[in-house]
Amino acid sequence: MCEVMGNSNHHEPTLSANHSLSPPAARGLRALWRTIERHPLLTVLFVAAFLAQAIPIWLIRILPQGDIYQHLAVAEIIHNYHTPGSIYPELFKLPDFIKPNLLYYYTVHWLALVLPTAVPLETANKIFLTLYVLLVPLSLAYLLDSFGRPRRLALFGFLFLFSGLFRTGFAGYLISVPLLFFALGLFYRFLRNGGVGRGFGVIALACLIFLAHAQMYLLYMLLAGIMGLLLWAGLRRTFRNLLVPGASLILFVPWFIRFFLLYEDHDEVHTFAPPSEGFGAAYRPPSQTLERVFTYLLDYFRDSGDEVLLLLTLLCMAVGLMARGQPEALQQTSRVAADKAHGRHWSARFLPEVLTIVVGATVFLLPVHIRNQAVISARHIPLFAIMLVTWMGWFRGRVLGVVFALALGTLIIAQGVYVGNRFLAYDRELDDYPALFDEMRPWSRLYKVSGSHLFSEVANGNVFWHLHYNFMLWHGGVTDVQFAEFVTCPVRYRPGKVPPTLPYEPGRSTRFHYYDYFLVQRSELGRVESMRPWLRQISANRGWVLFERRERPFERWWDLERLAPPERHRPGTDDSG
Repeated sequence: MCEVMGNSNHHEPTLSANHSLSPPAARGLRALWRTIERHPLLTVLFVAAFLAQAIPIWLIRILPQGDIYQHLAVAEIIHNYHTPGSIYPELFKLPDFIKPNLLYYYTVHWLALVLPTAVPLETANKIFLTLYVLLVPLSLAYLLDSFGRPRRLALFGFLFLFSGLFRTGFAGYLISVPLLFFALGLFYRFLRNGGVGRGFGVIALACLIFLAHAQMYLLYMLLAGIMGLLLWAGLRRTFRNLLVPGASLILFVPWFIRFFLLYEDHDEVHTFAPPSEGFGAAYRPPSQTLERVFTYLLDYFRDSGDEVLLLLTLLCMAVGLMARGQPEALQQTSRVAADKAHGRHWSARFLPEVLTIVVGATVFLLPVHIRNQAVISARHIPLFAIMLVTWMGWFRGRVLGVVFALALGTLIIAQGVYVGNRFLAYDRELDDYPALFDEMRPWSRLYKVSGSHLFSEVANGNVFWHLHYNFMLWHGGVTDVQFAEFVTCPVRYRPGKVPPTLPYEPGRSTRFHYYDYFLVQRSELGRVESMRPWLRQISANRGWVLFERRERPFERWWDLERLAPPERHRPGTDDSG
């Protein structure tokens, strides 16, 4: 956060040697208090923007986020693994290897331990998402300040929070975005000023990024390497500088060797392709990549509100580019002299632009996906848009600066109101979905029967696909947690404990006896017609019907047959009845 009013050439004094000895937290609090005192308008705008973007998260119980509910199911397994009566120890193994994604699971788990709410994991998840809403603009402000750019531009960070990545529910990747900005800003400060404390901070942030998401970690290491080379300080010193973030490889290298290079030694069902096959990488033409830009940038809902908000956001960014002059930091004679003394004036001046171009290039150069890991290159689209903010400037005139700030704040609040309204419409569409499961017995087994066209009328994407995982949070139990079969998931099934999949008509396999309940999409009721003598309807709403399996209603041979060990069904192995 920085000034909205006053002389735009004003910049915080550079940290002296004495300042560098004070605790970073204390320095940050003092800087925050000075900002509040000097720039009350900016403070009010920032608080209003945060509330406008955070309140929609708390408006409804179930957010339209696709994959986040399978991530919450994994967190539920960790959280209630040792609960009396839990079936999780019988089915799952807890993490036994340091892997990515652990940051989200254990943060939500630890938050839930101290929450007094009825469903603590739901509340913990919303706290986590609220933290994401707060940290993205704060981390962007830190990155902008590190490069000497106007910190007030961090308000733009609020406009890209509800991207396609939020809708898809990539929880670990979402929190890795502010971690990346903090890490880049701190590493740049380390390269300029050194310091043991900054060095340990760089290592810690690099490790946190790895624990949040492996792809973001690799991107950070690429960008950090580019920063270290562009800010060349001689071979020996540059090598030492790069060793600081490189120390985090102690986490990455064993994981990469174990789960990428030694893939044949795994017992996972879904592993990565071998290196000889490029890990199963698939690419698309640039034209198709461009078509996906809007989808992942700001295309959350089915009405035209997203388009209008995106156009207004791009207009504000264009105005910001028009207002750009020389970066404020380079107008400080002492800092320019210091850069020239180290032979890095040009690279320091254009480093944010170089890093942004690199991120944009990865959108086209990276594969669309690798085997058993979808959406690779498109994840960088919102990140590229946010980093474009570092290219912008701010109006130096008092009046123009205030007008631009108020226009930007109004747009952020309008977006929050729009998102909140669409979330409420989605909640109405769910038709009290949690009530479907009120009569379920705890620690039961649920199977979902749905069609391939399982789409919301309000939100884009497959936001309904993993919705049934929520029952694990409400009652305990297990469903077809297929994410636990992937090498990227820290929680693994025990050998022979993978719940069975069923054929298109579940009644054609005796394995349907494995499940206690069947959640059936109304349009797919015909698929369970042959099972109806074994089923009893216990609840329904506009989109779904929940059945309970009766206890042996008829004495037939397939009722008496001993169930095969639960395992993932494969074509040609169906034991049809």
